[in-house]
Amino acid sequence: MKTLAVDFLVKESPNAIAIVDTKLNYISYSNQWLSNFSFHETDISNKNIFDVTIDTPEPFKDAIKNALNGDEHINDDQKFVLPNGDVKWFKWKITPIKNELNETDRIIIFLDDITVYKKEIELLHKAEEVARIGCWELDLKSGQVYWTKTTKDIHEVSEDFEPNLEEGINFYKKGAHRENITNLVSTAIAEGKPFDTELIIITATGKEVWVCAKGEVEMLNGKAAKLVGTFQDIDQRKQMEIAHGEISERLKITTETAHIGIWEYDLVNNTLQWDKEMYSIFDVAEKEFSGAFEAWSNTIHPDDKERTLFATQKAVKGIKDFDEEFRIKLKDGSVRYIKRLI
Repeated sequence: MKTLAVDFLVKESPNAIAIVDTKLNYISYSNQWLSNFSFHETDISNKNIFDVTIDTPEPFKDAIKNALNGDEHINDDQKFVLPNGDVKWFKWKITPIKNELNETDRIIIFLDDITVYKKEIELLHKAEEVARIGCWELDLKSGQVYWTKTTKDIHEVSEDFEPNLEEGINFYKKGAHRENITNLVSTAIAEGKPFDTELIIITATGKEVWVCAKGEVEMLNGKAAKLVGTFQDIDQRKQMEIAHGEISERLKITTETAHIGIWEYDLVNNTLQWDKEMYSIFDVAEKEFSGAFEAWSNTIHPDDKERTLFATQKAVKGIKDFDEEFRIKLKDGSVRYIKRLI
């Protein structure tokens, strides 16, 4: 009765399970095993595992043979190609069962399908590579640091590089950047405070690269146990921001020196935005300016208003660019000549 119960449990298991004797002939197996690993046979009892089982990876075969000598073997992931061409990933546990004489009597083979998990990991790695976002982890108890492949790629170190905390910190540019990350990591460990910062590292080949480093603390019994986070290459975006800032600053200096104002008109909401120089040109305080189109049009000299507004409408409709000279009247009654471009 006991044997029948065990056989039933094995048969109905959702996992691929097989039990073989010392001659590697099948004693029992699950329906899932039969479905995945047999050559479309309905009964493989008492048949040798290597005669009626699909071609399996060599490490799997070796583990089964070694189990005859009493060696248990565990593998966390291995690729299998099924007869229909499907690729699946399994982890296994192969355990020898001994009799009362302490001799191996049979072998239990347990396979767990981890294909979905492996695909998720592969997709995650692809996403990391495309977005140039890596991950890192610091175990505060052991001091061990882990970097994913993308994190190593950003630092331009080899795949077998094993970082530690000091080495990781020293990749940051000496000075304010290194001091900043040191303080952030120290505060995170001491106070459990997360961080999100943008700093420069010097890669293993000597290149300066802007990165975004984020970190969060995992607590255990009220104390920081781990620091985990992401590490992203943002150098291209940062260089564009810096270049844009430099251009904007140069433009600001140029417009102020040449008395050139910059404005923007929102046609939908009838709102007008001016830069600092526009207020100076029109001699208007920013707090007194309503930001509406009429606030500007009301400053136009009466003799130039009809022509100027007509040219403005043509520009709005896309008929002709606005390139006009006209006069405006300031608050003190004086007149100033303006050239306006759209």
